Amino acid sequence: MIQEKKSDHANLNQFHDELMKEIISLSQNIVESEWGSPPAPFTFILMGSGGRQEQAIWSDQDHGIIFDGNKEHADYFLKLGEEIVKGMEICGYELCEGKVMANNPRWCKSSDVWESQLLGWLEDRGWESLRNVSIFYDSRALVGERSLLTKTKNKGFEKMKENPDILSRLADNVQYIKKGIGLFGQLLPETKGENKGKLDVKEVVLFPYINAIRLLSFLEKIQEAPTLERFDHLSDNYTAIKTYKRPFSDALDLRLKVNQDVKNYESVHFIPLNSLSKKEYEALKSWIKDGSSLMREATNIIKRNSKESEKS
Repeated sequence: MIQEKKSDHANLNQFHDELMKEIISLSQNIVESEWGSPPAPFTFILMGSGGRQEQAIWSDQDHGIIFDGNKEHADYFLKLGEEIVKGMEICGYELCEGKVMANNPRWCKSSDVWESQLLGWLEDRGWESLRNVSIFYDSRALVGERSLLTKTKNKGFEKMKENPDILSRLADNVQYIKKGIGLFGQLLPETKGENKGKLDVKEVVLFPYINAIRLLSFLEKIQEAPTLERFDHLSDNYTAIKTYKRPFSDALDLRLKVNQDVKNYESVHFIPLNSLSKKEYEALKSWIKDGSSLMREATNIIKRNSKESEKS
């Protein structure tokens, strides 16, 4: 079935959603046969590329659970999370190296505790805490009570509005951009390892767009996680920013086109430069430059907003 989906980015990500929903359903059946029905309403959330609907042929796991209950219910949902993790791994989804998965207590909590954790990250403002904030806001509800996610995100938005300097710190947290173009205008591939001679398209090309639009979504209180949808939900004040949607979408399409037959997750985000046409090579350079420009513009907007809020 995936052979029919892999040539189209939207269809491929719909396929991932359908497969993961099936895994979740089977996992629920297993847990219910041993532990009974869920003790509280819950939602299963996808984060990372799954949350943003930017998955390639292969993907790792980034997910969590929010349940509308108390701490006593945590064991049930952690068990559900464990079954989901095992099911996804069997189906080819790599384990998350950072353990951002629903079997980890950090990412499987009651709604109240989730809100406290999110506010704690925002108050702490350390690098890891703000990274967790960015991870969380790249989430969308795949199954269950979606309002639990909406409510939690709104709590964070309120905190950001009360303390505009948080947005400035979030911007500082994503300023690093892996260099993709050399002094002589050439693309810079990996120089060693199994991806030698390939361009890291996720880090070099896509991340500047993803990070920049996430920053603006904080400012605009946009609930949606997919970068393409965030572009669409920006207000009319960002007409110039919206022009960057096309190069980002084209970059996703090229990654999928070039890597349709990649055999493992480790290589799915790397494009062999020797496989590109001259037009594609030049397009990548243009997209990299556009991504850097977008990040500068988004950062300037965030910093300007923080300064204006301090004065008022």
